[in-house]
Amino acid sequence: MENRRERILIADDEKEIRDILRLLLTQEGYQVAEAENGKEALDKADEGIQLYILDVNMPVMSGFAAAMEIRKYSDAPVMFLTAYSGEADMTIGFSSGADDYLVKPFSNVELLLRVRALLRRAGRMREAGESRREEEKQAGTEQESQETGASRKYSLLQGSAAGSGQSVGQEKRGMDPADQNRVSAAGAVF
Repeated sequence: MENRRERILIADDEKEIRDILRLLLTQEGYQVAEAENGKEALDKADEGIQLYILDVNMPVMSGFAAAMEIRKYSDAPVMFLTAYSGEADMTIGFSSGADDYLVKPFSNVELLLRVRALLRRAGRMREAGESRREEEKQAGTEQESQETGASRKYSLLQGSAAGSGQSVGQEKRGMDPADQNRVSAAGAVF
């Protein structure tokens, strides 16, 4: 058994299903939180949950409604584990934010394989997002550094131009004084 840090929230109104899921998942090293209905799942939801496994037909709040609420603040994968096997039910499930849909009765092996796949994919997406944010942060820092360096160069050029009688625009263009007079006489602005 691996000791994993991933936290999974399971919500099912059937205690036996929650017990089976808790046993399967904890044996694999996952941390498990439980809820009896969709409302309780929302109450227990937090940033530390990496996967939600929801039944569809629960009292107080359905799994579909809970998933739609979860999607408002979390990108963690949502798997429906339900007795509803119809295509219309699956369509509603995926439309409400599900990443996977497994019909009861389910194979323990298939459930664990799907859990691993969802967490692996979510982990890669999280890493890619963190990497992208770090690259954007680094690019912003480099741009600030370049802008600061450019400002410093401009100030130095201004000081040097003031001493030579040339304007900064002319000096930056590398024009010699004879060309400067010709262009200035033609009405060009520097």
